[in-house]
Amino acid sequence: MNTPRPSSRQLDETPTPRPKPPFKSLTELYPTHLPRAENGERLYFGYNVSVKWIMEYANQRLKPRRNNKQYGETTLMYRGLIMLQDHTGIHTLSYQDATKATDTNPPPERIVWEEDAIPILCICTSDPEELNLRPTRGQVNALTALFGGVQSPRWWTSI
Repeated sequence: MNTPRPSSRQLDETPTPRPKPPFKSLTELYPTHLPRAENGERLYFGYNVSVKWIMEYANQRLKPRRNNKQYGETTLMYRGLIMLQDHTGIHTLSYQDATKATDTNPPPERIVWEEDAIPILCICTSDPEELNLRPTRGQVNALTALFGGVQSPRWWTSI
């Protein structure tokens, strides 16, 4: 049986290696790991974001009211979360309070505290049902871009 011989051109060409992406794809569910919780604590995956930031985000995007009255804080928080969900496609966004990060990466002076808690814009929790609904890496990247890329989401320990 005759097997075709490769041409000289085929022998001279070496395949060009493709650069590896930094992660599997933008459609990969994120986060990909769950740290161990101590004493059955609930964990939140998200960003250390102040209530003020979410209210300002909403206030900048809401249409002015007819009577020129200001929106209340509750309305701004609610509408801000809805707008962030619509912008990113992350429909599990919520606002939670935490006590500490599960890692040592955030410098203490960079953590925003409100009263006795760390405010967290939560992408998902450590609850198994919610982990199944976690967003894609592309959706998380869109949310990270809103913060100017200065902070990455991380796991936080509940109060």
